[in-house]
Amino acid sequence: MIKRYLFVVSLMLSFIVADAQLVHFTQDYLTPMGINPAMTGSFYGTLRGSAVLRDQDNRITSSGDEYRSLNGSVDYNLDIAFREQDWTSVGVNVARLGAGITGFVRSEYTASVAYHISMSKKRHQVFSIGFAFGNIGNSFSNRNRAEFVDENILLGGGSGIINNFFSSADPTTGRVSNNVSDYGLGIVYTAPAGRNADVRMGLSMKQVIRPRIGIENQNLERLDPEFTAFVKFYSDINKRTTFIPAILFSREGAASRFLTLSGMLSYQLQKGKDIYLNGGLGLRTANNSQDLMVLTGIDWNLWRFGLAADFNMARVASTANGFGAIELGVSKIIFIHKKPKVSPVMLCPRL
Repeated sequence: MIKRYLFVVSLMLSFIVADAQLVHFTQDYLTPMGINPAMTGSFYGTLRGSAVLRDQDNRITSSGDEYRSLNGSVDYNLDIAFREQDWTSVGVNVARLGAGITGFVRSEYTASVAYHISMSKKRHQVFSIGFAFGNIGNSFSNRNRAEFVDENILLGGGSGIINNFFSSADPTTGRVSNNVSDYGLGIVYTAPAGRNADVRMGLSMKQVIRPRIGIENQNLERLDPEFTAFVKFYSDINKRTTFIPAILFSREGAASRFLTLSGMLSYQLQKGKDIYLNGGLGLRTANNSQDLMVLTGIDWNLWRFGLAADFNMARVASTANGFGAIELGVSKIIFIHKKPKVSPVMLCPRL
């Protein structure tokens, strides 16, 4: 009975995710282009690569790998602009969300371009505009488990629905899928907020044209626009410690929304050395669920390593024994061109 219950829950979650499509990561600072296309190229350097792996709710599934997400991105700053203090950036972001025993996968492939308008020659105050275009895909691949749910749990003997559902599957992979084009817009503003503080805020919109998506032209529905807004402060407590509070809100229609509040501390281990220890806590609320977020990591020169864990505090806490997800992330900045003599404030690698 317990196994059947878990299969039903997992199948239902698969289809819920198909409609409630917010792909999110606890370490949002390692997925900048996934949040806002105007964040493309918003770093001090030439080339940046980032990756985050998220393993979610593995205690309520049979093998522990059905709810696994990945985000990877690369962006590059071009020495092309209308003015000397401005610059243009291009990037690519790939996100994959796996959800459910039926092998449901939500994938997003996005290319973005951003233009950064500096309001001073030292680039202390910058307004960025970004545009993204790409592809959204839904797919199912695990026919055997879907048939088990159909025949033994939901319909008590089999209805042929699953067979019809997979009748047009790819003969090589056994996967059924549907892909649509998507477009996104974003703006970001970065500026000093006092003598020892900076602020960055942004607003973005994905699924601008409300594309229709389903599986093999079945249950096609228009996706609601996804809006995301954030505000983040960087305040120096002393010469070696920075406090970084942040708020992020995202909404897709009436059914999918989440709010994240977090506070991070970054401590320089040794004066004059680019080695910082990072740690903090956060709270995410999504519809009727709440997660406590624990974040830690280290910045070492132009490398950033992150580790985060989510702990369920609401409706799914008893099922997952309180464990929500764990994330591993890494980011690297590369200088291809010679470093400028003046380090722009808003392009600090730690932002």
